[in-house]
Order: sequence, then structure tokens, then C-alpha cells
Amino acid sequence: LVIGDDNMIREFCTINRGTEKENSLTRIGSNNMLMSYVHIAHDCQLGDHIIMSNNASLAGHVRISDWAILGGFVLVKQFCGIGRHSYAGMGSQINKDIPDYMVAAGIHPKIRSINSVGMKRRGFSASSISSIKRAFKVVYRDSQGRLLDHALSELEASESDSHEVMQFVECIRNSRVGIMRGPVDE
Repeated sequence: LVIGDDNMIREFCTINRGTEKENSLTRIGSNNMLMSYVHIAHDCQLGDHIIMSNNASLAGHVRISDWAILGGFVLVKQFCGIGRHSYAGMGSQINKDIPDYMVAAGIHPKIRSINSVGMKRRGFSASSISSIKRAFKVVYRDSQGRLLDHALSELEASESDSHEVMQFVECIRNSRVGIMRGPVDE
């Protein structure tokens, strides 16, 4: 178990050490806030500046990237990933990856929008937010039955100058369990 600097770990949190058969390491970065009754299972990897609200729970091998926020009572299934600057709404049961910069919400959650509020609070430029909004539309709104790989290739061609969009595409391509889809894709 490795815990970084300046973390706030509130009462009754449980954090499990890594397992021997895997990389045997549970890692928590720095400047995170883990509110009461948070559970972090074995072999989880948490970045920096993460907020996990009361009773949020991670199964084993979950990856949470920098600046992600999990609302109260969020449950994250084993091997899932939560992307940079993403947000999971209260009570969501996460069973697929949430890509960078996205908002997921609901008992059976879907990607609802980009996390524009979080991006503004963290000083992202208007052009960066607009680029992510366009990427969101290509992947989630205007897919018109297009394969995800084609949508990602389109973004790589049209938005290659946007660092944030390239991170978004990389996050999706590196998914171990598949990405959470949006309400239009049902």
C-alpha cells in the first residue's frame, strides 16, 4: 500500500493492500479527499486531486485518474477506469469505463455530458472545452451507427491539435472493459 502526500482520509475508510498474485500494490496519489466510509479494494490505482464522497466503493483493480469526482454511494465494478476530470453522480453503479472529461449519472448510468463545470473550475480554456464538446458529439451524439473506432479515427484526424481530445481518444482506446455509452446509444 502506497499513499501519497496531503490526502484527507476521513473516518471509517477501508483501504486494502495489493494482492500477491498481481502487482501487489494499491496506490493512492496525493491531494485526494476520501470522505467517510469510502472503500478502496485491492490493487486499485488512484491519481491526484480525486474526491470520493461518502460511501463510494471501488472493487479490485479499479483505476481513477487525476481530478475525478465520485458522488456519494457510487459503486465501481472490478477493472473499471474513471477518466481525468470526469464525474460520477450519486448512487451510480459503474460497470464500464468513464472516459476523460465526461459526466456519468443514474442507477444504470450513461454518459450524460462533458464535465464543463469541472473544466471551467480548473481553468480550462473555452477552446479546450469546445474541443471536448465536439469530441463528445462525435462519440456520443452524432454516431449514426458508426463504429467507435471510426469515430476515434475521425477525431484523431480533425482534432489532432487538441491535447485534451487526444487524451480523450487515448483513454477510450486503452479501455480494458469498454466505455460507458450515452443515452442515444441505447
